[in-house]
Amino acid sequence: MRLFVAIQLPDDVQNYLLSLQKLFMNAGEITFVKESHLTLKFLGEVSPFVAKQVEDKLSVIKPDKFKVKLFGLGVFPDEKLAKVLWVGLNPENETIALQQKIDVVLKDFFPPEKNFKPHITIGRIKSLKNKKSFLTCIKKTKIKDLGFEVDSFALVKSELSFNSPEYFVLKDFKSQKNRK
Repeated sequence: MRLFVAIQLPDDVQNYLLSLQKLFMNAGEITFVKESHLTLKFLGEVSPFVAKQVEDKLSVIKPDKFKVKLFGLGVFPDEKLAKVLWVGLNPENETIALQQKIDVVLKDFFPPEKNFKPHITIGRIKSLKNKKSFLTCIKKTKIKDLGFEVDSFALVKSELSFNSPEYFVLKDFKSQKNRK
């Protein structure tokens, strides 16, 4: 099964990200993400046996609650070869700290992330009609000052389909203060 670890986004953030995508509908061949999330670690294809071990390892993490806000648009890997359209987050430090905890507990199974940058992918770019106008639109777009509280992360299964991947939460890991 294809797995990743992510922070799920509240509905108001999801809806806002969908509205942002509309700005780029005619920019070229872009596959837009229908259900966005903040990926903390992509695990790839793993066996059910390893998935259970991953779940057990992740359950030892006691995440603290923290708040983040959407902040800026960008592309990966860079403007010359734009392949991913993303929205950033601010501040980044607590998201990075959570990601590093995940790396530590999963170190026996997966290599650590290099140059982790907290972001929410909103589109995957195959080709652009006019790269210059696309990049200008990114730079001119003001991101709404929309924040949300992070109080959990999840182990998510991704099933690829013709239109876009479908996501299924296998296990939600709540912050200490939310556990009952």
